[in-house]
Amino acid sequence: MPGGVPSPVGFGACRSIDGRFPLSPLRGLGLGAGQGARGPLPGAASRRAARVDVEITIAGPSERPVLENLLNLYIHDFSEVLGRAPDPDGRFTYDRLPLYFEESGRTPFLVRCGSDLAGFALVSSGSLVSGSPDVWDLSEFFVVRGLRRRGVGRSAASHVFRRFLGVWEVRAMDRNEGASAFWANTIARHTNGGFEVHPWESEPGTTWKVFRFSQEQNPG
Repeated sequence: MPGGVPSPVGFGACRSIDGRFPLSPLRGLGLGAGQGARGPLPGAASRRAARVDVEITIAGPSERPVLENLLNLYIHDFSEVLGRAPDPDGRFTYDRLPLYFEESGRTPFLVRCGSDLAGFALVSSGSLVSGSPDVWDLSEFFVVRGLRRRGVGRSAASHVFRRFLGVWEVRAMDRNEGASAFWANTIARHTNGGFEVHPWESEPGTTWKVFRFSQEQNPG
């Protein structure tokens, strides 16, 4: 599938079905789904849906270019928070993407809403915070701007969490207030309030909120 952005006429397919910076290479950006750097988009409330038709699939090698395109959009969004400029070719690259197709313990997911490509999630085993190998890390997560604030991100995140039992960590940079708010709300709903939040400083002056919880059931 060339490109990673839904076509301009694709919004109708995504509808209610009931009527770690600077880091080099980049990792752990923590942008958060449905949260742009400038906050809610105009008219967002009117587009919210009670339940949306969201699915996640593991991206195969042939879909790597799709992830590359989506990662370019993701890092571009986050560049507003970090003040980062694109590479000389005009794109934002994510150097760790090949590892998700080469190493065990890493899983790349594509997110779709109806027939629309909606975003991605990158999952790794091992905590960047404590170093524990027995933790699932939601390394990166993204929903395209046109499909945010409809419940797509919340639904996709829950699908991802249910894929792997055990302890999860989700990191959101403190300066990205929208991402922190999104993850606090999403994880509270997913766990019925059964989670913890801890501060973390990845390097001097770069602070994060680390959301931690245990996924104990996989309903399949």
